[in-house]
Amino acid sequence: MKETHAKAVRRREVSRALAGMTLSPEKEEAIERLSRSLVGRLLRGPVSKVGARAES
Repeated sequence: MKETHAKAVRRREVSRALAGMTLSPEKEEAIERLSRSLVGRLLRGPVSKVGARAES
C-alpha cells in the first residue's frame, strides 16, 4: 500500500521527536498510537467531504 503524505510526515516527525529521547518500547508505541490517532482524526473530516462531493 502506498504511504500517504500525511503518514510520511507523521512518521518523520515521530522519529525526530523520539531520536532525542530514551523511552521504553511501550512508551514509544504509545506515542506511535497517539500520532496515528491524531492524523486519522484530523483527516477524517476532509476525506469524508471529498468522498461525499465525488459521489454527488
